[in-house]
Amino acid sequence: MDELLNYLRLFATLSDSDAGCLGHHVREVSLARDDYFLDVNEIPGTIGFVKCGVLRAGCYDSRGATVVKRFIEEGHFISDAYRLGGRPSQEFVQAVTDSRLLTLSAESVSLMPALIDGWDVLMARVALTILRERQNWGHSWIGVDATSRYLAFDRIHPGLTDRIGLGNVASCLGMSASTLSRIRTSQRQCSTINYPHNTGG
Repeated sequence: MDELLNYLRLFATLSDSDAGCLGHHVREVSLARDDYFLDVNEIPGTIGFVKCGVLRAGCYDSRGATVVKRFIEEGHFISDAYRLGGRPSQEFVQAVTDSRLLTLSAESVSLMPALIDGWDVLMARVALTILRERQNWGHSWIGVDATSRYLAFDRIHPGLTDRIGLGNVASCLGMSASTLSRIRTSQRQCSTINYPHNTGG
């Protein structure tokens, strides 16, 4: 719960009373690897905040193959209140590691404006942040070669590839897993090269 409160307090002031009220409605949910938080064509009924783990969001192409669009790590919302009870989702959200989420049901979210002063403004700020994160995902590697895409991804999300496997990252970066494996091997070899010291002759 502290993780969620710390995040929300980046956008607005929450009193101890507000925190207690919110805590009364928050539920912790565990997802095993490969479990779905949301599937395509499902109407969202819950917002979720990642307490521990990594999830992937994506869609299916015309052949039914999975296309990964982005990953959601600890300390980030999966979805926002403005997507609840609306149109069916065009994306799936699936755990790629064992994960724990802090969730609020649509019913609880509907009660919050009457219980917490400024809740709607707070959620609007959160929704804008989520939108920006979605738009920014991938922008650093669009239109560049495969190696540059991987390096940009690894710089922005250090260590994530080791947690979630090459297949997921390769799909997100628009390359094959074998290509990504070759790039990673090459980069590791480059980083271990020991250049001779200049002894001054």
